[in-house]
Amino acid sequence: MRGDHDGGEPRLHTDDAQTPQENGFEGTARLRAVDAPGGARLELELAPGAWPAGAQLVLRERDSGTQRRWPLPAAARRVELDLADRAPLAQWPGTWEPLVVVDDGDAAPSPLRADDGGRVRRARVLRDPTAVCRVRATAGDGLVALRIEALPELRRVDLAADALLTLSGELPTGATAAPAVALVATAQGSRGRVRGHAQLADGRFRAELDLRALLAAAPDDRRWDLALQVGGRSDRRALGMRRSGLSDPTRVVVYPERHIVAGDRERWMRPAISARQTLVVLAQGAPSQRPAPARPPHPEGRVVRPPRRGAQRAAVLILHVVRAVAFAVLRTVIGRRPHPRATAGARAPVRIVLMHAYGMGGTIRTALNLAGELAGEREVEVVSIKRAREDPVFDLPADVRLTALDDRRRRAPARPRAARLLRRLPSVRFHADDHAFRTSSPWTDLQFARWLRARGPGVLMTTRPGLNLMAARLAPRGVVTVGQEHMHLQAHAPGLQRELRRSYARLDALAVLTREDLRDYGELLASTPTRVVQITNAVPRLEGRRSELSNPVVLAAGRLTRQKGFDRLVRAFALVARRRPEWTLRIFGGGRDLELLQAMILDHDLHNNVFLMGPTEHLGRELAQASIFTLSSRFEGLPMVILEAMSKGLPVVSFDCPTGPAEVIDDGVDGLLVPDGDVAALAEAIVRLIDDEQERRRMGAAAWRKARDYDVAAIGRRWDALLDDLSGRSSAA
Repeated sequence: MRGDHDGGEPRLHTDDAQTPQENGFEGTARLRAVDAPGGARLELELAPGAWPAGAQLVLRERDSGTQRRWPLPAAARRVELDLADRAPLAQWPGTWEPLVVVDDGDAAPSPLRADDGGRVRRARVLRDPTAVCRVRATAGDGLVALRIEALPELRRVDLAADALLTLSGELPTGATAAPAVALVATAQGSRGRVRGHAQLADGRFRAELDLRALLAAAPDDRRWDLALQVGGRSDRRALGMRRSGLSDPTRVVVYPERHIVAGDRERWMRPAISARQTLVVLAQGAPSQRPAPARPPHPEGRVVRPPRRGAQRAAVLILHVVRAVAFAVLRTVIGRRPHPRATAGARAPVRIVLMHAYGMGGTIRTALNLAGELAGEREVEVVSIKRAREDPVFDLPADVRLTALDDRRRRAPARPRAARLLRRLPSVRFHADDHAFRTSSPWTDLQFARWLRARGPGVLMTTRPGLNLMAARLAPRGVVTVGQEHMHLQAHAPGLQRELRRSYARLDALAVLTREDLRDYGELLASTPTRVVQITNAVPRLEGRRSELSNPVVLAAGRLTRQKGFDRLVRAFALVARRRPEWTLRIFGGGRDLELLQAMILDHDLHNNVFLMGPTEHLGRELAQASIFTLSSRFEGLPMVILEAMSKGLPVVSFDCPTGPAEVIDDGVDGLLVPDGDVAALAEAIVRLIDDEQERRRMGAAAWRKARDYDVAAIGRRWDALLDDLSGRSSAA
């Protein structure tokens, strides 16, 4: 229940009472905060009876006398009030007395009495874009009152080498400005307390605490809760990150740690965000108990791997021989026997094969997007080589069937003993230089071969090199094979390039994303019957509104691997943060370089500015909260995420890497391109858009218009034309 505002008095949503009062007003009431997202709301319930006609609720601040009013509908017993209808939450701190005023001339306001004997109710935390407040309904002398206290919001947490913890942030003080402020650390186990220095001025606070004092006061405690004491000693308010915009600060905010020594005691101590989104200090064991680093980082962000020894090279050669023999057997089993031709005039069914359709990634998202568009006039099946989760991350389009060949869920149906054995061995057909090789096995090879053998006529569309090669070598005659290449030719290892040259000639068509790819793959397959075509990916329809370009947030997204170049982006943002410390960078995605990147963030003292957000199922919403998108990849195909960012009206800053960014970004019009690998130039371009809001908005508008050129309907028509042409040519053969 919520107040609605249409330019006049806000309307109150109410529950009608059965017996309205007619004469005067008397009654008891409950007044409590409603814990609901996105609103600062109160619930007021009269017991017994209902509001008299012409009544108004008045909230009067006890010290200042400020009043805020709501009309109370007659014959109603319970209402919910939206505080934001009267003032931003930052203007509410204080003690408010609820009164009911009846419009009958000189009648005095009627205070409300508590209906529960004065019991203090549990405090709630309300928030809006202006502040976070703790709200508690109390009942002094039996009269209802509402205590609203502003909670401190952290902006920076710094931990010096000498163990001095420095905190700064905001505390809208409103009517409760207090001359006495201190930082209080409370040990969770012993309840011991340590006080630190704090200052509060103009709604901002700064506080300091020596972590050695914590160790000296309670050496065995593992956690300390930090709060700002405002006024009296009993008024302690937990420090937190409740308005940061981070979906899960507990997970994504990582602060540095220090080795703390106090006398003969020592601990590793670090600040952290708790499950309640409040600041705590955690203490861990002595240095001798700490594990060594898991792997040595490369200066450019790569993991150092030792060179192969002679025995390893021999093992690899034997493996290739075994794989070749096994593949010959597999091909004999499946054969290349022809299937019956498709019915004349009917559009051929399409089967789109992904490694893991249940997972997350740009290729998965765009493949499902295409499947949904093609399903309008033809049968479409999405085939997932493996399945490791219950439900797909992305919604499956209507009228699209999803098939999984290797179900790896814990609750999956029982598999034969051979499956358990074959899953432990390396694939005999999936190319070893394809990154998906490590998740393949002879069991997935066999399941894919069996599935292929059972297919009737139609189009087989595969989505990465390893799958393209298997389709080219194993697909029965009469099945149209279309490979998709999402990466440019030179990004593939030399051994994989040689195999592409041999086997892609057996495909009916190869679809690439960029003009440069069209040229390179066209030259590679010039003497073959394979048709090479350029069809860009369509922009999926993402949730969330268009960005207002007002939040101080730069966003990047992709797998946390060397290819995406986030190590370069962290170094660039270190330069940005020195000049514009109020701006933050959010990197969405998961991957094997998580620990390496987190170490880089701490090494560059960027824990207040750069956040590894993890994977998200709601990229559209997150893009709408940002003001700039940046791409730092070392190489790409056509980076779909650029178009997704543009669809939310974000200007893009990108390295001019091979390939793709230059084909999407019109430099100076809808984004900025900088020389590939020039970290300083990337930082300068980001600062340029930070400082020039007018240019940022002009480029954002142009980016939004460009994204419409990649509408799924237009891209779907190009695919339909290609598939119809290939199917007709195949049937006539």
